[in-house]
Amino acid sequence: AAVAVAVAPVADESASATCPCFDTEDLDKAAEDVASGSYTFKSATTCTGSDSGSNGIVYTNDSRGYPMMMGCEVRTNSCRKSDTFRETSASENSACRSLITSKCAEHRSIFAAAAAAAAIPTPNE
Repeated sequence: AAVAVAVAPVADESASATCPCFDTEDLDKAAEDVASGSYTFKSATTCTGSDSGSNGIVYTNDSRGYPMMMGCEVRTNSCRKSDTFRETSASENSACRSLITSKCAEHRSIFAAAAAAAAIPTPNE
């Protein structure tokens, strides 16, 4: 029993790595924000499928006169929610990527529609 107790925490820790920046609810909220059309959608860095570079659900809030970073993203050694970055371990980075991959598949129609809408030039106001 003593051996199992000593070994278990190590195994549990690696098996249950979580993304330190965002969770499924954060990603669902990001998809809702993109669907609302109230923000500037960044299709080039959303759902890239990259397993080492940038991947996420990325958009900006330009209402303050400058593009404020929004959404969730994972990069090579870090992740972020809105404009708050954190460094990640390899297992945390993998956990973030797994969440994004799942939500990109779940919400792909939202992102496709937003990318199509973003490609349409808007008339000068």
